[in-house]
This record gives sequence, structure tokens and C-alpha cells, in this order.
Amino acid sequence: MSRRIIATVAILLTLAGCDGGAPRPPFQDPDGWQAKLATADPARGAALYAQMHRLSGEREALSCATCHGPQGGGNYGLENPKHIAPRLAGLNTVYVGEQLRAYANGTRVFPPMQALAGKLSSQDVADLAVNVAQLDPGPAPLQTLTPALVERGRVVWTEGVVGAATPCAQCHGKAGEGKVLRSPAIAGEPFPYIVAQLTTMHDRGRTGTTAADTMSAAVGRLRDDDLVAVAAYVASLQAREVGESRPANAPAAPTEKPNRGGV
Repeated sequence: MSRRIIATVAILLTLAGCDGGAPRPPFQDPDGWQAKLATADPARGAALYAQMHRLSGEREALSCATCHGPQGGGNYGLENPKHIAPRLAGLNTVYVGEQLRAYANGTRVFPPMQALAGKLSSQDVADLAVNVAQLDPGPAPLQTLTPALVERGRVVWTEGVVGAATPCAQCHGKAGEGKVLRSPAIAGEPFPYIVAQLTTMHDRGRTGTTAADTMSAAVGRLRDDDLVAVAAYVASLQAREVGESRPANAPAAPTEKPNRGGV
């Protein structure tokens, strides 16, 4: 797939709900949410997830569920190819919190997410993260993918590319279930979304968090066709555990053991 096609996918996803736009000021107490995970309230997080917000420039009010689905199952653009958003259900609390923080302080850029994240207190972030970790959307929908492309992606995923990349499965798990703390479960994510994210991280357009910086280094030497193949393989995966190996509201630290149920 040419760089022009990849760029087109990225533009569509920017319009749909992925990265793009101008940074916003950081929110207060950017790291306080981590200390609040131990007392986070998933029921309050569920209410926040469904809460509607009227954002500048948007015709209709939006909530997390508007784009990501009521159970965090994502949006695959089946009705509108511009309306694509990733699956969130079962993601690790630390990864979710760090991404919300990154949107709020402008490290990760997409205006609607920045606007929503910028409204959140540290307690809101903790409650949302715990709620998302407990969501169960069921299996991802089947996506139309070229078998040869999926097979090429499987090879890169399981074996890596000599001199360019280690196997993706080392961190994300053989089935894309997420094997270490800041490597999210990504099985069955929308194919265009994964293409756009891999391309952005390859070009170092998404940095500033441990996960993004690690991925930028991991995929920085892959060719465009390898990036697309890996995205196809990820989209083909269906096995995805929901929940976490530790209690969802347990405090998280960078030194804790790998989490096999989420990020």
C-alpha cells in the first residue's frame, strides 16, 4: 500500500475521531488519577462514560459511548467510513488513564478527545479507567481482509523482521490480548484505525507516553507494506480477554508484573 493511500486513511480517521488538531493546555493534577485508582468507582465511571457534552464546533452533543459504543466495542464505520473509533473494553486502567492525560495535555492530538479529556478531574480519569476495564462488548465484528496480507502480518507479528522489528507478540500477546502493562489489547480493532496509528507512530507523530514512545521505536524501521500487513492481522484476531489480572481498582505502578488481561 502506498504512502498516499496510508495518508488518505489517516486523514479520514482524523475526521472520524483519531489524531489531528491543535494541542490544548494541560489539565490540573495530571498524575493524581493514579493514586485514586485504589478507590475508583466503576459505577460513577459508567455514568461519566455515558454523559453527554456539547463541544465547540460539534452539531450534536457527544459522549464516550457515542463514538466507542455503549459497551466500548468501538465503531467500525459500517454505516459511515468516517465514523471509526477503537475498541476500549477491557483495556488496562493505566493505559486508559495515560491516554486521557495525553489528550488533555496535548501530547496526543485529536480535538474532540482533547476537549472531552480536558474536562476531567483526576478522580474522573480514575473512575472512567476502571469502568472501561470492566466493559465486555463481545467478539469484534469480522472485517473484510486479504488473506495474503493477513498472513504477511502474522509473520511480522509472531517472528518480527530481521534488522527492523522484534515480534509484536512479545508485548501484545500471541492473540493480541495485551501481555505487558503498557501494551494494549488490540485484537479485532478496526483495520483503518490500526493503519493510521502505526503510521503515525512510525513517523513519530504520536509520542510523549511510554506506550507511544516504545511503539515509535518498535515500528520505526518497518516498511509501509509491513505496517499495513500487521494492521490486517490485528484486525483479523478475535480472541480478546476482558478484565485485568489484578482487581480493576488496585493501584498501578510502572514496576508491577505484566498484566495479561488488558494493556
